[in-house]
Amino acid sequence: MYGHLRLCSLLLLLLLPLGCGKRYQLAPVSGRVTMDNRPLAHAEVRFYPIGGQDFPYSVDVTDDQGNYSLHLGIDNNTEGAVVGEHRVTISIDPQKSKIAPLPGARMSARRGELVPGRYNRDSKLTCTVPPEGTKDARFDLKR
Repeated sequence: MYGHLRLCSLLLLLLLPLGCGKRYQLAPVSGRVTMDNRPLAHAEVRFYPIGGQDFPYSVDVTDDQGNYSLHLGIDNNTEGAVVGEHRVTISIDPQKSKIAPLPGARMSARRGELVPGRYNRDSKLTCTVPPEGTKDARFDLKR
């Protein structure tokens, strides 16, 4: 009896790591962000998986041409985003921006956003990441 219990315990310990691995698939995601048909430089693009509370978000900051390539927010060295549907936010720090503030626009209490709230704190933007990934996740914003 004791030997059987010991064998079961050992087997459980050996199988435990198999259940603790990541429960999601990653795929490469890159694209471009524009505002009023011009590249949006220095904008933070975040993808938040919908329906997977434990799934990590992905993030990148656009270059001078508005291009980005996502990596995991929890690990800057792991490229890509979780396969599936995402809520997307796009924000910009006015200290790092080359675009002018919106005329008469209120700054977000959170960060002094230069991008309209409908693209960040109130974002309805979505993107579905296919298993093979995408190089064309474009967002064309309007002031």
